[in-house]
Amino acid sequence: MASYFFAQPVDVEIRLEGEENRKQVEVKLEKDRKEAYPVYYDGEPVTGQVRATFTFVVWYCGLHR
Repeated sequence: MASYFFAQPVDVEIRLEGEENRKQVEVKLEKDRKEAYPVYYDGEPVTGQVRATFTFVVWYCGLHR
């Protein structure tokens, strides 16, 4: 449970093989913003890459004697 309080921010990027050749569906995200996502059906094999970039926060207070 303590790991939730000290978690670092993370950016996740998912790239699926052949997604540019698939049927696309537009999804409304915010007021006027929309994004297109590929459609996959149940039981279809999905391959690709996932990249997780962790952003570490480093605090430096100088040297103390």
